[in-house]
Amino acid sequence: PLTGAKVASYYKPGETWTTVFGKLANPFEECRAEAVSLYLALEDDAMAIFGQTTQADRDATLHIVWLNMVRAGVVGLEMYTPETKQWRQAHAQGRYCILQVLARAPNSIVTLEHKPETNDLTVSIDASRIRTDGKAAIAGLLRHLNINKALADLDAGSKYFGDHTSVDEKFVGIRQTVMNVRKPRKQFVQAHTSSGADDGAGEVEYADFEASKE
Repeated sequence: PLTGAKVASYYKPGETWTTVFGKLANPFEECRAEAVSLYLALEDDAMAIFGQTTQADRDATLHIVWLNMVRAGVVGLEMYTPETKQWRQAHAQGRYCILQVLARAPNSIVTLEHKPETNDLTVSIDASRIRTDGKAAIAGLLRHLNINKALADLDAGSKYFGDHTSVDEKFVGIRQTVMNVRKPRKQFVQAHTSSGADDGAGEVEYADFEASKE
C-alpha cells in the first residue's frame, strides 16, 4: 500500500489488532503514540493548549520535546537484553524505534558522540531542521505504523518495526555506557500521619522515612 499496490491484507472475521500482531502489538502501539506526540508538537494549535503562544516559546519547547524523546530512545537500551536480543519493555522498544528512524533518515537531525573508554555519550539534535527533515522522518514512520495496523499487515509491520528495533554492535556498545553511568532507581516513600487520641482529636504527628526499600 505504501507503493500504491492494491490492498492484500485485512482483518478476517473474529480477528483483532492484538490477535493478529500478538506480542508486537504493545510496543508497536507505544511507538505510534509517542510518534504522534512528536508530530503534534509541530502544530501551533497544540502548543497553544499548553500555553506556548510565542514563536520563541514554541521553538524552545519543540526542541526540548524532540531531544528528550531521542534521549529516551538511548536510555531505554537498559531494557534490552543483548544475550537474548529481546526487549523487556514496550515503551523502551517504541522509543528506540523513533531514535533509529531519526538517526537513519537521509538528512538525519540526530547526532550521537560516543567515547566508551570514558563512558562519555552526547546526544544532540539539530533544532533548526526539526520542522523539515525531522518532520519528514516521523511522518514516514507514522505512515508505516498506521497503514500496517489498519490493513492487518503483520508481515510488513514486523519487517519494518523489527528492522528499526534490532540493536547492532554499535548500539550494544552505547547500551554498555548507559548501564555504566545509570543511577539507582529512586525510591518514593509515603510519610505517615497519626493522632495521639483515639477519637482523632489529638495533636497530629508526622512520621517521615528514608528513601529505602525498608
